[in-house]
Amino acid sequence: MRVRLIRRAKAGRRGSGPRNDALRPLSEEGRAQARGLMEQLDGQRIDRILSSPYQRCLETVEPLAKRRGLEIEVDDRLAEGASTSKAAAALRSVGESEAAICTHSDVIGKLLGELAPRVKARDKRLRRRKASMWLLEGDLDGKLKGQYEPPSLRHDEEPRRVAVVDLGSSSFHLLVGDVGPDGSIERVVRERDMLRLGALISEHARIPLADCDRAIESVLRLRDVAESVAAEQLIAIATSAFREARNGNLLARVLGRVIGTHVIILSGSDEARTIFSAFRRRMDLGPKPELGLDLGGGSLELAVGNASGVDWETTLPLGAVRLHQRFDGGAAGPPESAEARLRQHIRRQLAPLRDEIRSQGPERCIATGGTVRSLARVVLGRDAQTEDTSLLGAELKTSALAKLIQKLRQTSHEGRLAIPGMNPRRADILPVGAVIVATVLEELGFDRLVVCDWGLREGIMLDAVRDPTRSD
Repeated sequence: MRVRLIRRAKAGRRGSGPRNDALRPLSEEGRAQARGLMEQLDGQRIDRILSSPYQRCLETVEPLAKRRGLEIEVDDRLAEGASTSKAAAALRSVGESEAAICTHSDVIGKLLGELAPRVKARDKRLRRRKASMWLLEGDLDGKLKGQYEPPSLRHDEEPRRVAVVDLGSSSFHLLVGDVGPDGSIERVVRERDMLRLGALISEHARIPLADCDRAIESVLRLRDVAESVAAEQLIAIATSAFREARNGNLLARVLGRVIGTHVIILSGSDEARTIFSAFRRRMDLGPKPELGLDLGGGSLELAVGNASGVDWETTLPLGAVRLHQRFDGGAAGPPESAEARLRQHIRRQLAPLRDEIRSQGPERCIATGGTVRSLARVVLGRDAQTEDTSLLGAELKTSALAKLIQKLRQTSHEGRLAIPGMNPRRADILPVGAVIVATVLEELGFDRLVVCDWGLREGIMLDAVRDPTRSD
């Protein structure tokens, strides 16, 4: 058994609401606590959600249930004033499922009092603050371990201003945002320098010295921008180009000394998981599997998971800048022969994974990355300066991508710049990017993707606020 025994969040004062106290709702602070609880359990497996029939308990687990796509099972045995035997019977009813159970202070006190002789707990005090929980693991009739977890959100907590410097294969990108304890992000500033490091290296090659100098200039500028808006925390991450370049580790150390913080070179697996973590918090995911896709300059990250977490992930050397460098046949875009070779290369990379991904049955493909969002702006006819947030949930059909690929193939670089929604900084790599995305969708059996405006940087921010040690 693995049960999270949750005390309901803060409600309005007794007598200030409906005459029937069972209908008393959460206060504004309590609703914030409920959202914080949802974030606190992010990534944890939950099969069932049980609740007292009281409105304040139902509202406590409502955000969690909505995110997980689970129904709240109302159980009268968890109501305020319920007997110990009834509450214990409700606890036993979850069997081998991993469950979240929301009830009242008096019921939790009775249960813990009954179980205390068998519970080996880190915290011997049977505390039960509003929106706190006890994690109970083991056998009710044998050994049972208990761990008290305080509320994730206090009413006096303020958003933290976090800056993330993403040293990517296409660009060095700064994002500064105010990150709330409830998982919200309000963007403060964004800056980008297009360095295209991914186009400069091949297997066992180095990032040229002249480009190392450009990298230093860029991170100094981005650090100054972060300081100008009073960022409380600066996190620097590096991805594909730094993983592959022979001098990537050395350059990362130099850049870290320059800006005064350790540069974390993410593995492909860590990158994919962090991106999907952002999807889980941004999109309305349920218990059914989804495919997450992030097309970067140097690599393509794929992950399969649901609201509970990531079940599978991989990274492939199929970045837009990398393949543009290798397959682009000239300023007019990839000719048909080059496009055919490009598609064949992508299919070869996907072939060992195709059946495995399909067998997991992902229902949707959720995608992010600068190239994906640029494609969405062009297909949807949005202005190139349109905020990413306006693209959240937009659908990009495979058939629309096929038409765009044909148009881009027949259009000169100058002609592409005149296309509505075209980002001038990506006009050269967009034909290859469109082929990569379309081929992946076709090979994995999707007729469309759904755009997400959050990705790696937002995932890093959220992880840093939930667990500050993870940015060290």
